Amino acid sequence: MKNLKNTNILATIPFRSTMIVLACIISAYLFKLNSARLQNFTELSNNINRNQIQESVSNKLLTKTSLSYASLIQKLLSNESLLKEKQPSKKDTTAFPNKDLNNSYLTPLADNEKLFRQSEYCQNLSNTEITTFFQMLCNDNVFENETRKLKRLIIDDLDGNGQKDMIAIVQKPRTFYGEGRIYIYMNNDIPYYFYNDFFPYDNVAHIFWNDLDSDGNIEIVFEANGTGNGGTGDWYQLILRYKNHTMQRMTLPCDDKEHSDNEYGLFVNIAQKPQENTYNAYCPYINETITFHADFYYPYREGYGGANCRGFYNLQYIEYNGKPAIEAWEYLHGEGGIPHSVGIAKFIITWNQDGSSHIADWRIDPWE
Repeated sequence: MKNLKNTNILATIPFRSTMIVLACIISAYLFKLNSARLQNFTELSNNINRNQIQESVSNKLLTKTSLSYASLIQKLLSNESLLKEKQPSKKDTTAFPNKDLNNSYLTPLADNEKLFRQSEYCQNLSNTEITTFFQMLCNDNVFENETRKLKRLIIDDLDGNGQKDMIAIVQKPRTFYGEGRIYIYMNNDIPYYFYNDFFPYDNVAHIFWNDLDSDGNIEIVFEANGTGNGGTGDWYQLILRYKNHTMQRMTLPCDDKEHSDNEYGLFVNIAQKPQENTYNAYCPYINETITFHADFYYPYREGYGGANCRGFYNLQYIEYNGKPAIEAWEYLHGEGGIPHSVGIAKFIITWNQDGSSHIADWRIDPWE
């Protein structure tokens, strides 16, 4: 019996070795497959058109499972998503994911409808039009089973073709960053939506649209103010171009991380000059220096100075040399630290038709 038992143990060794080899082969295959899927998804994340996203992975529609996998990878990569899921219908409330069903901070549908109807953009619409637009949001489950509250609404002919479009921003109650979405309904397209973990949907301060790059298509500009302090607080910008039934993100000069930081603005170095209450402001991105005047906090000393703080804010549409442009402001502080306000850098940004941006001009205005 003892020999038989030993024989059985020895007999299982080749089997176990085979299983280990097979496990290694399978693991290597899955790693290669997932790497390929990750590469495909990374490429997809730059394309915001839903139909193209649905058809791009091995020429198959992205299933709900693959969308969940892709969303997880996308959050790990950039915390940002402009994904499209399957086209919603009246009988299908799973087009956008339902979350937080146990959350006690619910917003009843009737409350969201009241907020919807109170919007300034509904004041000149007929009751039929208002009901139709609100029902579109309900059909797509934009309020995610009453766990999201309507924060901003725009109903207007954004692209000037005679048909009203809609922008709806929703947010989970008692949250600030993330936990919200921007939905955009353009013409008869499947709705687009934007999501970012660090975007403060609760306080989208500015929304405007225009043809910024003079290519005949509109760009929609969103700017939101966070809860951060120091300078003017933290601000977040999003510019989307609607072209050929797609939404594409437009770049800002601060997307060039060599000349920027994580605060969505451009580096500006402030240095005292020997003349009393005189500073130099140097912007590496433009490679230019501007001399301006502001009160010293400490007497002149070589090396004393300050910098920009908290990035771009107060984006405004302007015309520059007869062409569309945006003016973006940036808070500047001196040697006394962030509370020591010395000026505002005002950058004029223009775009080429390929979507790239550059600084056309800049100046330093007094802090008021």
